[in-house]
Amino acid sequence: MAKKNIIDNNLPSEKFVISLTKQHFERFYGIYILELIFNNKRIYFIESLNDSLNIANKLAIRKIASHLDDTASARNNRLYKYILNEFIEVGKNPDRKITDKHKQQIEDFLTETELKLHVYPLIKFNFDTISKKEHKDNSLKVKNFEKQVIRMFARADKKLMNENIEDEYVRYDEIAFPKIWEQIKIDFYI
Repeated sequence: MAKKNIIDNNLPSEKFVISLTKQHFERFYGIYILELIFNNKRIYFIESLNDSLNIANKLAIRKIASHLDDTASARNNRLYKYILNEFIEVGKNPDRKITDKHKQQIEDFLTETELKLHVYPLIKFNFDTISKKEHKDNSLKVKNFEKQVIRMFARADKKLMNENIEDEYVRYDEIAFPKIWEQIKIDFYI
């Protein structure tokens, strides 16, 4: 049996830097597309950055953090639960307690994946000047666009984590953000 070199086995990975710039902290109305790449498979989750309870919008960096929350009771950790239910323990109770073993398995899984967050700003957000009605109208436009993008991905046979995909026909002239629509088609080969 070959003797393992303890020193080499116990070294952590190399240092790295997470660089957040000004644009990561700017609020706007927009959508994001979360892309999980594992074994040449691509799985997507599409959602708006809207905050329907307050006159505010969520930061994209906070959305990615909430997707990786390892608490079973968390409401926005769709990616974390998806990995647990679709890759780690398929067919188990999806609302089960997340154990320390699950956490380690998911972290190990994530070291074998690539995770991308594609962010598409749609409308500028200015807290100082926006009214409740304008916020509601902007949020509705973005939510409708989100549904259209989800439908586009589904019709292109892209694997989605999203549930309840509407199959309503969308006319091109009904798309509120045609330039972004076309950019998304280019970015994801649709």
